[in-house]
Amino acid sequence: MVKLWQNVDTIKLHLYPNILLEVKDIEDYNNLISQILTQKFNCQVSNNKNGSTKEFQIDFDGDKFQVMPSTVRGFSCSIKNQDVTIHLKKITRNCDPTPFSKIEFRSSFLHRQGYLQAVQYVNSFIKAKIVKNYTIKISEIHLHADIQGYNFSILDFHRIKSRSRSNRFYDEGFTDSYYYNGRSFQGFMMGGGDYLM
Repeated sequence: MVKLWQNVDTIKLHLYPNILLEVKDIEDYNNLISQILTQKFNCQVSNNKNGSTKEFQIDFDGDKFQVMPSTVRGFSCSIKNQDVTIHLKKITRNCDPTPFSKIEFRSSFLHRQGYLQAVQYVNSFIKAKIVKNYTIKISEIHLHADIQGYNFSILDFHRIKSRSRSNRFYDEGFTDSYYYNGRSFQGFMMGGGDYLM
């Protein structure tokens, strides 16, 4: 078996306020969130001819983001570009146990820049344009490896570990989770149904 390539495919960070945040920093950040929320409201009420919502841009001195009309649970606004999605909410106090921001990196950005440079670039952007002091926690990281020369077998279904709740082993009739072409083994599925080879 030959490993052709190995890299980080997904990184999701949570940002938490820390004790170094000053009151002025929190006020400036919350004012920025208010501006983004105004743009979000404009996105929600502005429809084009087809009835779909419009997206508005926000510019951070050359770094442009689309303000999204909806966001994920727990955050009040989302901005995204081709490299990263940033979910934000207002900071209510210094030592809040919940994150004020969630950052999701695009896989293409991580592969193009390398994960260390991508995280450093976004970290410097956040510190310069959004908020100066925070604590970073990695909430999710996915690794991938491209291999060649390994012949999977049915026994690999039991060897591969997955946190998915929908790992099922069908072994009856035509509802089999194995794939054969004649008598040669072709593959199997786990989780949401993505092929493993």
